[in-house]
Amino acid sequence: MKTEPDSHAAPRPHLVPVGAPADAVLIACILSGEKEYFELLIRRYNGALYKVGRSYGFAHATVQDLMQDAYVAAYQALGKFEKRAA
Repeated sequence: MKTEPDSHAAPRPHLVPVGAPADAVLIACILSGEKEYFELLIRRYNGALYKVGRSYGFAHATVQDLMQDAYVAAYQALGKFEKRAA
């Protein structure tokens, strides 16, 4: 675990607009073939996920790699999503 300082700013948190579809709705759309909705989920959680990675002391590039891995894993597991988790 490398904790070198860097000049990269955290991604700006994406505020969910009032009336925006819930995660469960977006996931249902993605599972029905509308894969472009996955970008909305990524934008919704990008800032928070980045902050978690940095809070563990990981360098910017490492956090970016971990986020990409997390999003790929999340996409592959969408079929297992339980609506009670939203």
